[in-house]
Amino acid sequence: AFGGVGASLRVFDAIEAGGARYTGAKAHTPFTVPFSLVRQFPFLIAGGELNEAQYEALVRVVEAFFREAPEGRYAQFQAFSLDEEKMAGFTESGVVHEGTLKALRRRVVRRAFANVFDQDGGTPITQLVGEVFAEGALSVFPTDHLSQEAERVVVLAVMSMVADAKTRGLDTDWARQIAGHPVVLAVDEAHNYLSRAETQQDREINEKFIAAAKQGRKNRLGLVLITQNPQDIHEGVLSQVSNRLLLGMERKMAEAAGAPGEFLRALPYFEKGRMVLNSPDNCQPVELLGLHFCVVKH
Repeated sequence: AFGGVGASLRVFDAIEAGGARYTGAKAHTPFTVPFSLVRQFPFLIAGGELNEAQYEALVRVVEAFFREAPEGRYAQFQAFSLDEEKMAGFTESGVVHEGTLKALRRRVVRRAFANVFDQDGGTPITQLVGEVFAEGALSVFPTDHLSQEAERVVVLAVMSMVADAKTRGLDTDWARQIAGHPVVLAVDEAHNYLSRAETQQDREINEKFIAAAKQGRKNRLGLVLITQNPQDIHEGVLSQVSNRLLLGMERKMAEAAGAPGEFLRALPYFEKGRMVLNSPDNCQPVELLGLHFCVVKH
């Protein structure tokens, strides 16, 4: 009734070994996250368990691995990090403490990573950027079929590819393809990925997206954050979002989301479809009324 998106909709679903397969759309393209992306984004395998010293050690081990195997896969990295002879150079020189190495190894042997990187049956996402970022394309990455840890790796990988391609001018084929098109990146449940948490992984992601939000306009990058918990999004990222569409929410949430004062009392009582568009730098708050039914299948 409202035009829809038709043939411009493209669905890309990540493969997880031993996990459920995506069945939400008739036409979809299975993909895998190549471990080679970890060379650019070591935090993908850091998780919340590693502290700053452990993360620095992880970066050194990752760099050493890719010097030896530029296109190395995760299974090879596992073997590399568990090889006593190869790791001896790190521990004997004092670059990596033995206790730190043990923490890294506990992280690396996690089955979750082996199940998400370099999966057969899916095209590496770095080889699909021509389809994902084609002119006029609406590309969707569903994640409901993934485990929690696999979902985080997949979402952070896609987000980081976009952010770095747009702000750092990386000299790779996939980065040049992304940089060549205007991109609007919409992140659902954004508080899960740009959170106030203080793990090293969170700090790396937040710093990346604070920079992306600041430089986005000149690099033709738009950022849309969708969340029911705006108070959990890192304040540095949230402060860069100039246009806010606020639906019904509790007063504390409304305050955290920067709701205009005249709507703080009213927002908790907004019915479905009623919202406020707040853009402090551009105009006065505007109250809107959306459609009375949902136009998206989810």
